[in-house]
Order: sequence, then C-alpha cells, then structure tokens
Amino acid sequence: MDYYSKLTLLFSEEELNEKIKSKINEFHGYISKDAAVNLIAKEYNLYKKDFNIKKIKEIKPEERDITISAKIQSIKKRTDYPSGKYSREIILFDDTGSIPLVFWEKNIDILAALRLNDEILVQNSYERFGRLNFGYKSKLTVINKSKFSSFDILEEEKTYSLRGTISKTDKNNPFEFYLSDGKIDLKVEIQKDDKRFLSVGAGDDLILENVFFKNSRILVLGKSRVLLKKTKNFLSGIVQSVNFKENKMNVVFGKNTIFLEENSIYSFLNVKKTKNIPLETLINLKKNFYIGKNIIIQFRDDKKTQIEKIFVRGG
Repeated sequence: MDYYSKLTLLFSEEELNEKIKSKINEFHGYISKDAAVNLIAKEYNLYKKDFNIKKIKEIKPEERDITISAKIQSIKKRTDYPSGKYSREIILFDDTGSIPLVFWEKNIDILAALRLNDEILVQNSYERFGRLNFGYKSKLTVINKSKFSSFDILEEEKTYSLRGTISKTDKNNPFEFYLSDGKIDLKVEIQKDDKRFLSVGAGDDLILENVFFKNSRILVLGKSRVLLKKTKNFLSGIVQSVNFKENKMNVVFGKNTIFLEENSIYSFLNVKKTKNIPLETLINLKKNFYIGKNIIIQFRDDKKTQIEKIFVRGG
C-alpha cells in the first residue's frame, strides 16, 4: 500500500489534500506532491512501515501489535489496586463498535492532553480480557483534535464541549455561575453537587465536555467531564473610571486600581496599535464603553502589568 493510501485510512481525501497543500507551502513550493506525502507519512509514523489499521470488530483475543484509529468516547477515573499499581482507561469507538484502552502507571499522564471526541492513532497495543492495553512499546498520536464550540452557535437540547472563563459566581450557590468565551456569558448549572466546584472563582479557566445546552443554560451532567484551572493573576470588578496621564492608563474597577503602559493599553481596549490615532484619543473614544461594566482581567505577571486576557460583561 502506498503512503497516500495509508494516509487516507487516517484522513478524508479533502483533509489529506489540505495537509499536502500546507506542506508544499511550508517549503515555499519547492517540493513535489509525492515528497509532501512522504513527509506527512513520516510525521504520523507511517513512513517505511507495513502495518494494518484495524477496525474494533477485527481485534482478536490476545492479539498483539495492534494499530487502531478511533475516537475517544469517554475518559474514566483512575483505578488504584491493593498491589500499589494504578491504571486509567478510556473508551474508544469507531463505526464498528467500542473498546476500552487501558493506560498503566506513568502512562496515564498522556491522558492530560486528551479530550472527548479526539481522534487518535494507537500503535503497538495489545488485547487482553476484552480490553486494549497501552504498553511500553505503544505510541499514541492525536490525528484530529476535537474543537470547542463557540457560544454563539449553540443549539437547544444538544451536547457540546466548551471552554471559557468564569465571569461571575454566586456566593450562596457554588453550583451556579456564569461562563464567558470573551463575548457571550452563559449560566452554568451543576446538576448534582460536585465538590470540585466549591472552590471555583471569577477568572478561573474551565473546560466542560459532554455538557447539555437547554433553556439558554449549560447543564453539567453526571457524564460530563470537567477540567478546572485555577487562575492566580486576575482582578475583577465594575469599572468606575478610565483616565490617561503621563503615558499611562489608570483604571479603577471594584476595589482595584491599575496603571497600564502602552502595550497593555491596546490589549485592554482590544484594538491594534496604530500610528494614525494618538493613544489618548483611542482611550477617550473607548472608555465610555467600559464605565459601569463588570470586567475580569487575567495578567501574565504577579505585578499585574501585562494583560493576558480581558472579559467584559454588563454591570
């Protein structure tokens, strides 16, 4: 089987042709299509290898050296054994069925980079007791990374994977809060008490997989997967004033007062640097937009001078 044919087992022809075009452009058009195919095959460990990508239903008991291409249906919690060993499994599926894939000991760290519905290529796995096992010779490659959905395209009563920043919490109910993608805020409701949410706060980054969108709200169900990243360098509050003095912008919001220099001023205003309009003029044009708005600013540094992200919502 030639490399192009092998790659069509991993990608649709449209996806593959886009990758070939991108690879040729990467070399400024100085390589042929065949050379581009060979380079892509090498990236996905297909180069100079003769193996067969199996469907799940084709896997036999006790079979070894199995290569499979499938999507991730679910990611289970870690299992600890009396012997001191530990493992974690994911469920893979294709158009022929599903099967668990078990990771042992330190290999479970691989799962930190995986998400539901990622399409992966697993090489050199082995079957035992109805499960695939990821061994010391095994290799995992993410073929297609699952994408997060934009908040503005969500449809009622459908399941999504979302990523955002917590923009507002309720002190009286830790299981309800607002999540922002930078443009739209949506209310999140936890359908069962989950201790992980007792510590969430404004500014925290959150990944929600397999959540249900209903009545314009995000519902976190028992089968949903939650990844929370606590954010240290952030401030939040309602903007009271925005002023420009001595080449710095002074912003008062909530109980906070910050002084921003040129680069961070452009980040705050969400505009590109331009020579045609003086910085002070830009600030005067845009500051009224921020007055009375509830903002969250995530900073790159402990001194809180370099802005990483800013979220703006109505006061």
